[in-house]
Amino acid sequence: MNQNTIDTAGAIVTAHCLTGPKGRKRLLLFLISPQIFDFDTFLPVAMTLKSAHPEWRVLFVTFSKRNHEFIMSSPTHRSAIEKTGVFLYLGWDHAKSRLGGIALRLRSVLMICAWILQYARPALFLQRPFLRAPYAWWYALARLRGGNGYVLWKSRSPDIVHHRLRQVRKEPPPKEVPSAVVRLMNRHCDAFIHFHDEQEENIDWASGFGSLDGVRRVKIGLPHYLKPWRDHVEEEVRLEQEKLAKDGVPKETELYCMFPAKPHSHETLRKAGSIEEAFSTALRVLCKLRPNALVLCRPHPRILNEPYFRELMKEVGQDRARLCFAHPEVLLAMSRRAIFNNPSNLMFSSFQGRFIDVSDYPDQHFEDFSAKSLADGFGAVYVDPFSDDFEERFAEVIENDDVFGDLGVTERRDQLIARNPADIEPLLDLLTAPRPHRSRSAVGTSERST
Repeated sequence: MNQNTIDTAGAIVTAHCLTGPKGRKRLLLFLISPQIFDFDTFLPVAMTLKSAHPEWRVLFVTFSKRNHEFIMSSPTHRSAIEKTGVFLYLGWDHAKSRLGGIALRLRSVLMICAWILQYARPALFLQRPFLRAPYAWWYALARLRGGNGYVLWKSRSPDIVHHRLRQVRKEPPPKEVPSAVVRLMNRHCDAFIHFHDEQEENIDWASGFGSLDGVRRVKIGLPHYLKPWRDHVEEEVRLEQEKLAKDGVPKETELYCMFPAKPHSHETLRKAGSIEEAFSTALRVLCKLRPNALVLCRPHPRILNEPYFRELMKEVGQDRARLCFAHPEVLLAMSRRAIFNNPSNLMFSSFQGRFIDVSDYPDQHFEDFSAKSLADGFGAVYVDPFSDDFEERFAEVIENDDVFGDLGVTERRDQLIARNPADIEPLLDLLTAPRPHRSRSAVGTSERST
């Protein structure tokens, strides 16, 4: 993406937001962090809101060039964005000088200020409280226009996903100092939107990013089960299957998917090299067991050129394993099995699928959970990649569907979904109701609402 492309995009979106048919008086502005998984959480919510109110304007903004490029490389993301709104990179990574970077930052700040001031009751969404500038400034302007700033929680996973991380890092992130604007307003956000009843530990762990005391809580269930998103994924599965057919992949070919993890994810595993070795073992054995299958590999966005999986894919051959940038939910729906070389968030997000966990867990994991996946109960079956009988046990899990028919394999996932059905109505009620007055004395109290 060059300078001209970015400037042109900015001009197009400015025109799109500041002009156009009358009556489109609501702006939903989603501020996307550099983490790709925030967008995967935000997009189904935005798509469903747009479906309920087609007259609302939806705008996604990220300041990470890498994040923007990766998201736009996904056909599932691109087509969903086209149905929902506009996604814009407004960062300064491409600046050729320090002065140019400052100018781009100023342009981005002022552009967003202009969008907020243009609309009555704009709604801002961020994955953490609006504690720091420039987010605090935009939040203040939204309040000035009769709008609000909401924390839309970034994670769909239950607390158990961070079990090992808590053991390793021990201390939560340090508390950040609020900006002067936030201190003057005496509030960090207007509501907290979350997904289910197994997130409290993770939410409390992130309390250093801003206070949620006295803030209304709105639960909407798992966002990827909202109907507009489910319909979109089904459509994308069909398109991806057609694409494979055009590439000469026979319709009857068994499909498997793998999600190569970041090498430094070994922090929560047995040792340095655990990620690479587990992936290598699993892919080689899979290709041996299923010689006519095709493995679709979607690496973590930060390791697209990581040698450990690219070299191994080249070794087994393009007809056996290839890169695929389809959305993870699309890959899970297409694949007979999904294989993970670390305890990925994907295993814990209550997606439908049959997961094989080949993580090289440390001894502490087995003391805590015995020889089971950390995602046990969420659709995952564990096979130790370095056990003497790995190939035999891996073959059983690959070949025998009954292994996944055991109630215990999906029990926690099924119960979580049942207790927290996807429902956008509480959020729609929040967005369409008159803004309540909250006295300054309310700060520091605790209000929890579902």
